[in-house]
Amino acid sequence: MINEQPGTAGDIRMYLTVLHQAEQATAAERWQEAIPLWEQVAALNPVSGAHWLQLGYAQMYAQQDHAAIASLTRALELGGAFPPPGDDESSFPWRIAYQIACCYARIGEQHYALDWLERALAQGYRARAALADDPAFSMLAHDPRFRMLLGRADTPAGSRDDGWRQDIGWLATEIKRLHQRPFRHISEPAFDELVQQLAHGVPDLSDPQLFVGLMKLMPQLGDGHSRAVIWQERPEFQSVPLIWYWFTEGLFIIAAAPGYDSLLGAQVLRVGELPVAEVLGELDAIISQDNTRWPRLMAPYFLHQPYLLHGLGLAPDPASLQLSIRDATGQMQTVILPAEQAPIHTPYGFSAPEGWSSIPRSAGGEIPLYLRDIKNYWYEQIPKQKALYVQYKRVRDEPDQSFASFCQELFALIDQQPVEKLVIDLAE
Repeated sequence: MINEQPGTAGDIRMYLTVLHQAEQATAAERWQEAIPLWEQVAALNPVSGAHWLQLGYAQMYAQQDHAAIASLTRALELGGAFPPPGDDESSFPWRIAYQIACCYARIGEQHYALDWLERALAQGYRARAALADDPAFSMLAHDPRFRMLLGRADTPAGSRDDGWRQDIGWLATEIKRLHQRPFRHISEPAFDELVQQLAHGVPDLSDPQLFVGLMKLMPQLGDGHSRAVIWQERPEFQSVPLIWYWFTEGLFIIAAAPGYDSLLGAQVLRVGELPVAEVLGELDAIISQDNTRWPRLMAPYFLHQPYLLHGLGLAPDPASLQLSIRDATGQMQTVILPAEQAPIHTPYGFSAPEGWSSIPRSAGGEIPLYLRDIKNYWYEQIPKQKALYVQYKRVRDEPDQSFASFCQELFALIDQQPVEKLVIDLAE
């Protein structure tokens, strides 16, 4: 150690040197090496919550749970624990509280584990449902308090009505717990009244009607990103194998799965006995939105899901859809389409899955770049123009490549190739 008085240039040099060593050990996940380094850093700068946080995580990963509890608690007390590079959640108060709960659970202090887990949830811990399968809390699986925290209070075996009421109550609780400003567009008493009405009607409503009822609660928040979504693995949540688009002239089928090619280009006139415009208007009730453009894009996506239409009272069968269409030759016909596949990943736009027929593919000639791929993000070089076309559809990682990895690949290509023009297409 440099023998100089605190606050001198020597102290600062030592502090920065040890901090760099601690960060390197953490980046390499050398926890036993990182712990004494972070202890020294925290001693040199004891008012930095970020240092205590890093020490606590190193101790936790080294399975020194008692020590980790003390360090993480100190980080919370100090606040100002900024996220380390590449991690945008580890310093959030709810994440730290969750990690303290995990530490207490591992050392068998279940009461304190539940106290800290309750604190994490109150501070906004998001993955509430996932806690049931979290190995850190496996010993608490049958604890009544733990199950209450999960929103899974036991219901009598086979009690369908109690199960639905529990789900409705859980959704309302989570909205109030997690949403930043849930009552900008509706008062809390008015929202509670809608929740109570839905819960009261459970015995008289079918499962599709109740699911639609949950969906109808979400647009009340006036937030396009707060919505109830279909769990695609459930067998009843199937869709007819078509993609349609709502043009100014009407609703047209723009893509079709193999076996349904004859429907390509047809205009949809009626769904069951109802005019398509009326059906599209009714779908507005389940679409969370920030502007009037969004329902126009999303309504066709919901339209090919008979389960939802049945829940809205727009289709008699939750497993099939009857359409009256005018085909590409001008002939009128009625078709009944079974729901036979999970909803496709692209809810809007013109792109179609591989192997499907589509208007752009059937038109002949080269498909425009903006219609070429269904992936969330991709690029293509245009050598003659020394240009690079990049399409970015959605803020979501691809299964085989994260967006961060895609960006690294993209920037490396730009560095290596003669790229003079960069075209970024934020496609709908």
